[in-house]
Amino acid sequence: MNALPKIRNKPISEVSPMNLVIRVFAERKNNQWQAFTLELGLAVQADTLPEVKHKLESMILSYVTDALTGEDREHAYELLNRRATWRVYLNYYALSCFSYVASFLDHSKERIFYKEPMPLEPKACTA
Repeated sequence: MNALPKIRNKPISEVSPMNLVIRVFAERKNNQWQAFTLELGLAVQADTLPEVKHKLESMILSYVTDALTGEDREHAYELLNRRATWRVYLNYYALSCFSYVASFLDHSKERIFYKEPMPLEPKACTA
């Protein structure tokens, strides 16, 4: 019986669908939008929400592409398992709870939470 293939001594079976979805939150502070990813530990800033979302999507694509096929490929496992700091996680969960309660009191859109799939395309397999 063959053992599971490994990447840097970690079994490939550790790859799960949840590793392919990135949790994001964006908030408006002082007339600027900031967006953060919990997975990958990335952050961007822009004047508008669409602009900050676009910047973050571009950054995620560049980051993942570089980790999987670029010059940082040998460090892919570490880069793709990188996480935000505990402060970003704390902020994410605190603001998430606050936003849920605040949504019943007013309808301001000063922060949003969403999930972004990893920018990957399956490669066609040939027999």
